[in-house]
Amino acid sequence: MYGRKLLLAFTLLSLAGCSQTFSAGPAGTSVDGKTYFVVYDGPGKKCQAPTFDGEGWKGGYNTPLQVSVGPHRYECGGTVITLNMPKGMIYKVDYRLL
Repeated sequence: MYGRKLLLAFTLLSLAGCSQTFSAGPAGTSVDGKTYFVVYDGPGKKCQAPTFDGEGWKGGYNTPLQVSVGPHRYECGGTVITLNMPKGMIYKVDYRLL
């Protein structure tokens, strides 16, 4: 049930942010049971300096970055994504799809 609510929230965020040209949400479970966040293809001109938990994004693009379980905040170009990440999940922000 928790996963469905989270997916719905990210879907609504994606629809509301169509002008931002990205989608966000769960990408699945990790094979090793750790928690990851990944940014696919970078934000381009709309956001030159994305942040994760208030610090510059250190993960690069297209490669999952291991993160701690719990609340996190991703910001880019005026868009804020807040999420509570449970153990073993991979979450994504994807600029490739739109």
